[in-house]
Amino acid sequence: MTIFTDPSAAVDEAQYLAALSGEPFSVVRTDSGMQVIRYTQACRYNREILETVNPSKGAA
Repeated sequence: MTIFTDPSAAVDEAQYLAALSGEPFSVVRTDSGMQVIRYTQACRYNREILETVNPSKGAA
């Protein structure tokens, strides 16, 4: 996955992926920036969550 240095770009990517998949996505901290992953993965691997985006009810 892509490593982001711009927080707004990471949130935009999380919004896009959540709308596309119908699942929540999170922006998590990495050693080199931020990464967007599924919320369930962030919780499973105990990643530091900076932001979580839920899909819109009208999405899909």
